[in-house]
Amino acid sequence: MTGEAAAAFRIRAGLGLWLASWVPFAVILRLNGWAFVAVIVAEIILGLVGLVLAGPVVADQVKHVGWRRALPVIGRLLRRPKGEQQPPRSGNQL
Repeated sequence: MTGEAAAAFRIRAGLGLWLASWVPFAVILRLNGWAFVAVIVAEIILGLVGLVLAGPVVADQVKHVGWRRALPVIGRLLRRPKGEQQPPRSGNQL
């Protein structure tokens, strides 16, 4: 895995874990008592793991391109890192 592909994976995995931590699983599953607390603690840990995965990559991008250009660069890494090739487009496809 190339450096940019690894960075893209870390950002994708980190963002996915962080977003998953915002889903209120304890409420959806109608848990109460210790089960409720355990699921909330697990969600917090899930979010923190996501931040630990994606944080260093985002910090490196900010150092390289600055705050103003960091978001588009990270968005490109999320969509398609340079290590992945796009299929060639042909002229007229219907």
